Formats: sequence, structure tokens, C-alpha cells
Amino acid sequence: MGKIKFVPILLILLIWGAQAFVSCATGVGDIEEKKSSSSNSSSSGQSSSSATGSSSSSTGENSSSSIGGSSSSSTGGGSSSSTEGGSSSSSSINAPSSSSENLPQYGDDLIDSRNNKTYKTVIIGTQTWMAANLNYEPSSASGLSKCYAEGYDQDDWLKPGDAGIKANCDKYGRLYDWVTAMNLPASCATASCANRVEAKHQGVCPSGWHIPSREEWNVLKNYVFDILWNNYEDEDFGWDVGTKLKAASGWKEHDEHGNGVDTYGFNAIGSGYCYNCTLEGLRAAKGFYSGIGERGNGLGETAFWWTATEYVSLLGEAKNAWRLKVSYDSNVLTEKNESRTDLYSVRCVKN
Repeated sequence: MGKIKFVPILLILLIWGAQAFVSCATGVGDIEEKKSSSSNSSSSGQSSSSATGSSSSSTGENSSSSIGGSSSSSTGGGSSSSTEGGSSSSSSINAPSSSSENLPQYGDDLIDSRNNKTYKTVIIGTQTWMAANLNYEPSSASGLSKCYAEGYDQDDWLKPGDAGIKANCDKYGRLYDWVTAMNLPASCATASCANRVEAKHQGVCPSGWHIPSREEWNVLKNYVFDILWNNYEDEDFGWDVGTKLKAASGWKEHDEHGNGVDTYGFNAIGSGYCYNCTLEGLRAAKGFYSGIGERGNGLGETAFWWTATEYVSLLGEAKNAWRLKVSYDSNVLTEKNESRTDLYSVRCVKN
């Protein structure tokens, strides 16, 4: 009898235990479901906050707009913020996007009192540049100053005295050897004249303006490049400083380069140059003009500008000076030291 009574009691205990286990399992399931629901709700809240400008969302960064060097979320809600002085909540920092600036920024026109020619000027960073190549013929030069193709007796498409000679000067500016550009004695073509070069060397430039040094050219180059680098997501990163400075038309066609975008109004045109352009070189056809297309068709291929910085080799030779270059087949602004007897363009920078 004792065993018989024990069996129902055991069954009751087993049934009660089973019910308790099921209830516990159900509670755990409810807890997990609530956790999952809470997690989904939190994720939904983040997604929602991105639509209202929360800084935790990448969408808030991507939707930011930049005006005049400041950047803020386009939605303006949440914890987004606006920053001044060229900084931004995205990866673009320390430099304004060139697409957001009011460019080009032109300065006052420059009137050269020596010949009454007028030049546009453009402000790029902390510098003010002429927006065209200098077209001034010195009354007494130590070296040479020519219009493109002038004096090249071997060339049958443009003779000295032709109307095209003056037209080339008007369009491209004059070409100068280094001593003429710098207004230095002829002896400086083959000897160091560093003691004669001033910090802001006027040279052939108008009063209040000077020949930019190599360092000043690099200030321009670095300013433009830094904006490209800091705003690469807003730019075509295939561009470089040369593309940003080259004129938007007039350059020879090229599959990848050719014309520039002239973001800053610098208006770099293919103004050509003359190699080995001593009087003897031109007369003997050892010197030659190049850089403005075949037989003077007017398409720009190359532009060179002198700097005020001479170059002295390790052997002590002082026959070269530094110059800058842009071309139709490249997107960069390059520097190199070249013979002081070459004829290049001049761009003046304001004192």
C-alpha cells in the first residue's frame, strides 16, 4: 500500500516540475525577445538620427555643405555642428573646398604706367598675382626680349615685322631671358649675382610688383595642392595644380589633360618659349621657338615662367636659374633649373 500511495505523489511532483521548467523557459524567451526588440529599436533610432543630422551617422557627414570655408549639416538637427575657418566635420579639414569658395577672387586692375597696359589681378591665398603674362619691352636690356617667333629668320610662316609678331605679344606676353627679366647686367648670364637679387626683386615688373622667387611660386603651388588634398572627395583627384591653373580653353587637345579648369583665374596659357635664343643662335637657326603648336596654329603646348632664384651647380657654374612649367600633356606644375639664355614668360606678384 505504501508503494501504491507513493507513485501518484511522484507523478504529481514530476508534472509540477515540468510545468515549472516550461514557465521558466518561456520567461527566458520573453527576456531574449525583449532584448532583441530593444536592440532593433536602438538601431532604428540611430538610423533615424542620421536623417536628422546626428553626428553618429556617416550620412550626416555626407550631407554636409560648405560655404565660404564653413561646414555644417544640411539638416541642422541632432548633435551636428557648424565650424568656421575652413574646418569641417568630414575629412576635409584646414582648407576650404575650392568648389565652395567665391572663385576666382579678382583684385584691382593693374595699370602699367610705363606703357599704359592693363592687367587683371587675382588673389590666391595670401598672394596677388597678375592674371596674364607681362607684355613690356624694356628700353635697354642686357639680354633679349622677344615676341614669340620674332627674329627667327629660318621660319617662313612669321617674319620679323609681320603684324603677327605684335599679335603674339598682345596674346601671350613677351618672352625674356633671365638677365632681362631680372634687369641685371649681362655678366649675370654666366656668373652668380645673388648679391644683386633683392628679397622682392622688381626686375622688369611694374612698380609695386616683383619677379616671384622659387619659394613664392611654391607658396602658390602648395596652397592649391593642399586644397586639392584636403577636399579630394569633392574633386576629381586626377587633377593637380597645373590643371587648376591652366586656362579652360586654348590648349592643345590631349586624351587626359589638355585644357585646365582655371579655378583661381590664373589663366595660364601656352605662351611658348625660345631655346638657345642668343642672337647668334637665332641667326644660325640653332635657337628655336616652340610651345604654341605646329607652325603657329595658336594651340598652347607649353608655358614657362622665370623665378628670381638663380641656380649654382656643385661645380660653381652659374648659368642656370629656376623656372616653372605647365604643359598640355600634364596636370602638374613643375620646376627645374634651365639656361639663363632661354626666353620664358614673366608673371609678376604684388609686393
